Amino acid sequence: MQIKLVSGLINVVLKKRRIILRSSIANNEESHFAFLDRHFDTILTRMGKEEYISCTGNFVSSGDKYRQYFMLWEHNNVPYFHGAAMYHILELIFPDEARHTTNGWVDPWRWVIENYRSGHNLSQYMEDLE
Repeated sequence: MQIKLVSGLINVVLKKRRIILRSSIANNEESHFAFLDRHFDTILTRMGKEEYISCTGNFVSSGDKYRQYFMLWEHNNVPYFHGAAMYHILELIFPDEARHTTNGWVDPWRWVIENYRSGHNLSQYMEDLE
């Protein structure tokens, strides 16, 4: 899988899109939290991972981490809210598949991209959620 990397301030082609995305996140500061509050239990149920529902109360501790990856996710066709949900799924269910793994370092943002439509194919559990 080819992952497109976006260089923050240098990529002039994406400048307008980046401003729009930053603006939408700034104007909806709590929107990814609201998405997770509304849908995370549903996602876990669809995955057959109901045993993790009791562990979903602390989205706030990871919220700052989600935001730093929004451009990479959006540029690789992973909607921001879905990426935020997947980041939390990674921390809860698949913690051994990112960061320090038996196969070396795996960036969490890369894990989200690689497991959205392939790998674990987590997109299938979120496609109709807004």
